[in-house]
Amino acid sequence: MARRIDVLLPVRLARRTSPAAAGDVLAQRGVDVRLLAVVDTGPDGDDDGSRAWLQDLARHDRRVLVLDGPGRGVGAALDLALAAVEAPLVAH
Repeated sequence: MARRIDVLLPVRLARRTSPAAAGDVLAQRGVDVRLLAVVDTGPDGDDDGSRAWLQDLARHDRRVLVLDGPGRGVGAALDLALAAVEAPLVAH
């Protein structure tokens, strides 16, 4: 049985780099991986399409969970993702 691992991915204005980051996580072999992507728009509410891209990925891959960040930066985004962890192993 493969080890289960949840990977935390905070995202802010990262539409250009999100495909590579998500692809690297989901390409892992020998583990049962789940990607917890937290889209944190920041206090100004800016989003460059990261949320829409990740939500589309989640519709096609059950291993992806997209969470709305609290808009308070990477630390708060990671805290939110950590609260959603189900696997015994966690990575960032």
